[in-house]
Amino acid sequence: MIDVAHHRNDRSTRKFNVVGIGSDQLLKFLLDDHLLERHAGAVVVAAAALVLSVRSDKDDRYPLVHFAFRTLLFAGIPSLIVMRGAAAWIESKEGLENTDSAWLGIGYATAEGGALLIIIATILAWLASRRIRTNPDGPSMMTRISMALTFVLIAAYVVAVWAMTTKPS
Repeated sequence: MIDVAHHRNDRSTRKFNVVGIGSDQLLKFLLDDHLLERHAGAVVVAAAALVLSVRSDKDDRYPLVHFAFRTLLFAGIPSLIVMRGAAAWIESKEGLENTDSAWLGIGYATAEGGALLIIIATILAWLASRRIRTNPDGPSMMTRISMALTFVLIAAYVVAVWAMTTKPS
């Protein structure tokens, strides 16, 4: 953490004090903000863009589907990788490798099944954006399937958040 102090009359004078952060504090700072929420946010944005593309006229379809594709590609997939890596890191740090918790199984099933679904949804959104660019007359079936997959992902993430907060046995 960097503490910035300056004299109230002179805005150009700044003094930086670097304060140390322990490893537990760093872990809490990085991972306490729930990486699943970041990933789910990217999926919700992509789903909203796909819904709007299906319901819009032909001039707006390509930008919306292409935005959904880029959101899934550049935000959804990387955040899924970071989320899965952070889950494995916390599991090993907390000593939960040999536990048989239902909430941990639900979390891993959601992350691993979600990886497959988000990759398929990304590929379908890419193919749909290519098709709509050449023929903007109607929404393709690939757009609708990609939209449905994002809705399935959102429902799975709601279940995962419920399981991780209530921690059923």
